[in-house]
Parts: sequence; C-alpha cells; structure tokens
Amino acid sequence: MPAYELFLNQKELTKLNFYQMVMDLPPNERTCSRFAEQQGVSATTIYRNWQAITADLHKFIRPNEQPPKLLEACSEPPEHDIPAARYAVYLMRQSLVGDFIRSVLTQPQRSLEDIAAAHGLSAGTAVRRLRPLRNFLAQFNVNLTYSPIGIGGYEPVVRLTLSQLIWQMGQDG
Repeated sequence: MPAYELFLNQKELTKLNFYQMVMDLPPNERTCSRFAEQQGVSATTIYRNWQAITADLHKFIRPNEQPPKLLEACSEPPEHDIPAARYAVYLMRQSLVGDFIRSVLTQPQRSLEDIAAAHGLSAGTAVRRLRPLRNFLAQFNVNLTYSPIGIGGYEPVVRLTLSQLIWQMGQDG
C-alpha cells in the first residue's frame, strides 16, 4: 500500500522528502548554506523548511527534549537523530486522512465538517483531500460516509482494510 501518498498531501510529502535528504547528509554537511548549495536554492528557503520541520518535531514527537540541532554551522552530529520513518508516522497521524480514520474508530459522531474545521479546511476541500483514501477503499468495495463519518461495506473487508490503515499509522519506523 502506498501509505505516504494515501495519507499525506503534497506539502507534507515535501517536508518528509526534505527531512530525509537532510538526514542522509553526512553530519559535517548539515548546514543551511551547504545544503542550499547542493539543492540550488537559497539558504533562506532551506532555513524556512527546516523551521517548519523543527516545529513539528519539537511540539509533537519529543516535547520534553530539545529539537535536533541540524543545519547549524557546526560539524558535530545532531544530538537527536529522529529517523525519517518516525517523522513520516507523525505526519500520517496528524494528516486529514489519519484524523478521519482515527475518528471513525473513536469518535463516530463527528461529522466531516468537524474534521475539516479542525484542519482549517472547508468540507469540499476535505472531501477532495480524502479522494485518495476513497479510491483506495473502492478497490475493495468499501465506501466512506461523511455524515456521520464512517466506512461501509462487507464487514470482514472493512475490518481488514481498517486494520491495515491503522497499522500504517501505528508503525514507528
């Protein structure tokens, strides 16, 4: 199952790919200027991308620890190397699709409008962003319902697809 494409929108995929590229660099090349030179973009662009990722890591993954000290002008390795796979799981859990699936299981009274509002989206935009999930489930004759939210179809197939989706969000790299 193409989990990242199913759960993450383009912005989240870009952040994940950026993070993976940074983590693949040798520690002495993990500076804004060096990475910007390699990517052919400005150091400001790299810095802004990194700040968004650092905010994610600091607030949600390890709130009691300092964020990783990457992209600084030093040659020492980062204090905390969080694997890209773990960051991907975090992004999947926080995504619209992840929120929808968790809500189906834990808060079935929620409506699509509630979930969309929680992500700062309109209901129409939320439906559009749920299309990859809807298309994936349609392969198994499973359907999404939006008011109240739910997943419908032949029960054993629904259980199997839900367990696979939850498995993807529950892995830790």
